[in-house]
Amino acid sequence: MNIYDIILIAAGLISIPVVCAIWLDFSYSKGKKVSFSLPRMLGWYAAIFVISYVPAAFMIYNMKN
Repeated sequence: MNIYDIILIAAGLISIPVVCAIWLDFSYSKGKKVSFSLPRMLGWYAAIFVISYVPAAFMIYNMKN
């Protein structure tokens, strides 16, 4: 594994949860008829980041062997 693989994984771990968090908060606010909330979106982002980071960290750790 080289540095470019690590950069691609890092970019995916940052950008994909942002898009998902914005989509989830938009859907949530539309369903509950409340306005878009940045703190709520950051909560969605944190949850999605953890869900996507933990498996990726395990995969990278296992690729060393």
